[in-house]
Amino acid sequence: MGIIGGFVNLVFHYCIDWSEELFFHRAGDLTLMAEQSSDWRRLLIPSLGGLAAGLVLYWGLRLAGQQRSSNLLEVVVASDGRLPFRTAIVKAVSSLLSIGSGASIGREGAITQLAATFASKWGQLAHWQPYRLRLLVACGAASGISAAYNAPICRGGVCGADCAGELFDEPVRAGGVFIGGGVDGVAIIFWDQTLVCGAGV
Repeated sequence: MGIIGGFVNLVFHYCIDWSEELFFHRAGDLTLMAEQSSDWRRLLIPSLGGLAAGLVLYWGLRLAGQQRSSNLLEVVVASDGRLPFRTAIVKAVSSLLSIGSGASIGREGAITQLAATFASKWGQLAHWQPYRLRLLVACGAASGISAAYNAPICRGGVCGADCAGELFDEPVRAGGVFIGGGVDGVAIIFWDQTLVCGAGV
């Protein structure tokens, strides 16, 4: 699961760069790009980005049809661990358009949701039992948090184990989420000629 979280983070970073190039014609620090833009562009670009993100969310969720809940805690605690794949993709594309146009939302939510959804999908393809699927979703979410903050053990592992400690009655299962959150995989991210290696435990 840690490798999934690491690669989701990697792909999402590249997609953010693509989104910035779409709106600003170059990728980089949004504050600097906004300072160097004219007044009308500073007003127009976030407005267009918000409109595009809203339209993607509205039409994308309608086209995806009636789906299960995509709330992570609800799926882990009260459901069978199945997260809807199309809903997660639509929400991630909407987030990318918002972030790329300068909206002040974080990337952590989308990365966590995508990592948990990919983990759930993997478990469904392997025909795992619901209790294992729920554990897999918790591990995917912990690895997503861990990868998003570039802090394998401090954030992902501890937060994941803390959540799992409340959700699962067996310490062994909670320990699995801790390890899943701590292993960021061997995802290597290049941006601004800086090498950031997310090698985990």
